[in-house]
Amino acid sequence: MYVNQNSSAFCKYLANNLFVDKSKLILHLNQLLDSDAAFVCVTRPRRFGKSLALNMLNAYYSKGSDAKNLFEQKEVSKNIILKASTSDQFKSELVPITLAEAKKQELKEKHNDLQNISIIEEDYTKHLNKYDVICIDFNDLVREYKEELESEGSFVKKENQSLIQYLKKEIIDEFKTQYPDVIPQDYKYQLKKTLQILAHQKSCRFIVLIDEWDVVFRDPPYCFDDKLKNEYVEFLSGLFKDHQTMECISLAYITGILPIQKYYSESSLNNFTEYSMLSPGDLAPYYGFTKEEVQRLCKENDVDLDELTRWYDGYIIKDQHIYNPYSVVNAIKKNEFSYYWTKTSASDLAFNYVFGQTPLLDAEGNNCSQLAQDQIIELLAGKEIFANLSSFSGNPQQIATIDHLFSLFVCLGYLTYEKLGKLGLAKCRIFIPNLEVKKALKDEFLIHQYANKSQHQRIHALKEKSERFFKAIKDQNEQEIANLAQEFHNDSSSFVSHYEYNDESALRFTIQLLLLFVTIDYYQIEKEASSGKGLADLIYIPIAQDLEFPPMVIEFKMNCLSAQAIEQIKNKNYKQKLRLLTSDPIYYVGISYDQRSKLHECSIEIDRLIETDI
Repeated sequence: MYVNQNSSAFCKYLANNLFVDKSKLILHLNQLLDSDAAFVCVTRPRRFGKSLALNMLNAYYSKGSDAKNLFEQKEVSKNIILKASTSDQFKSELVPITLAEAKKQELKEKHNDLQNISIIEEDYTKHLNKYDVICIDFNDLVREYKEELESEGSFVKKENQSLIQYLKKEIIDEFKTQYPDVIPQDYKYQLKKTLQILAHQKSCRFIVLIDEWDVVFRDPPYCFDDKLKNEYVEFLSGLFKDHQTMECISLAYITGILPIQKYYSESSLNNFTEYSMLSPGDLAPYYGFTKEEVQRLCKENDVDLDELTRWYDGYIIKDQHIYNPYSVVNAIKKNEFSYYWTKTSASDLAFNYVFGQTPLLDAEGNNCSQLAQDQIIELLAGKEIFANLSSFSGNPQQIATIDHLFSLFVCLGYLTYEKLGKLGLAKCRIFIPNLEVKKALKDEFLIHQYANKSQHQRIHALKEKSERFFKAIKDQNEQEIANLAQEFHNDSSSFVSHYEYNDESALRFTIQLLLLFVTIDYYQIEKEASSGKGLADLIYIPIAQDLEFPPMVIEFKMNCLSAQAIEQIKNKNYKQKLRLLTSDPIYYVGISYDQRSKLHECSIEIDRLIETDI
């Protein structure tokens, strides 16, 4: 279960015809073996390929696996490590085999004295199935522990064993079975002592793989059990901070959803190099699907790349667009673009701050939950938000600012970010990555709105106004549209600042926001969209051919008649983009706003298909 597993878990992934080869990761980690950098923590949102990578590493390193045939045609076999050393420096570099000779010559030419340079080639077979691997999936461990507690005559229950005590005993018992000549059955060693004895007497080298390492810190009831968390910290310290034990461990590789929590990890995990959504390092391409990988999958399976991109792309990790692999695979397998993403218990902790179950207080003690709600709604409606993501500790139970909250949402995959300028994470543009996550966020808002209408009246009112405004457009009720636009524009002070109010882009954002809870599920929305002879303010493209949700072009004008907006739509042929997609009637909506009187006006026309459009 835990020591020297075979490769069956990895083989299940290989059997999938949508498998994407990430095996070059192995060579990156091989460069770290037995070094100070051999302690690696990878944190990514749920369903981002962390477990696949960990099972691949187990298949590769474990003595219990015979995996040469699994890797001989993979990317790991097509690359080698070149280790070049001179009297004054040492360098390790990953190079495609086809370029190895040229690279070796290049390295030699950099040194005048060729006698003082040594170059060693190392291929993937050097470390293949050579290690005693301890592999722990904490999700599986929790299930097994619960089953043990519930079974009749449970030894765990009799001994009053905690989750961590149970884990340590299981690992030690497996070492007793595999090395009976060194670890007798009647001995009761500590785990770190067991490793030290095996390293000394059998020359064992260990690799520790832990999947979902943060379960104890993020999932109830464990995250509320301080005694268990302290015991877990001691367990990690015994493996990764004890000097004698560290000398036995060639590589420690742990994965989770949340960054290493500084509050808990100062004594246990501060020697780990972390590769997170906020700091992905050179491991960025190995988790999630890259654009090139998705293009290949779409071509091989005849899938619409543009639509798949709209649904599942959008995570920008070290300047690379990364797709959610779980959702991509499901969409291709089922031939359906849908919402496949699943949330974690840590997501509940985050949304508790947004919806007020857990207070989100600023420095003056003011509750900022309402502001957090407003800003997420703004993101849903397409407004840009900026945040400082540099100070988040990683602990979801210690959120002190909205910036911390947005950092948590980035780690959970609900938001992504783009660094601006040279300030690193201190100034980032944050946004919702794709349609799938947008739907997930919208559903969270509606669930809370239905659960407690009195507490979340503003969400309920916004949804109600969305439905009224959309119905007014379909009914061509120009006065109702103008009245609702004027009312909402005047009342949306939390979404539109005083300085933006008289700006045409603010009016456009107001209408996007007003239509949000109706259109999000049924339309692709393009603002300042290139069509015909210019840029249309808003184009609403129906996802499906359905007369209930007609295509719409919305144009805004300041200090003039709304009829002029309709004329602009027609004169500049803004319908062109829509006519390439649909033969349904197109609704032209012109909305004008007078800066002095603050009055709004609306005109509507319907464009029906004629022969010249065909």
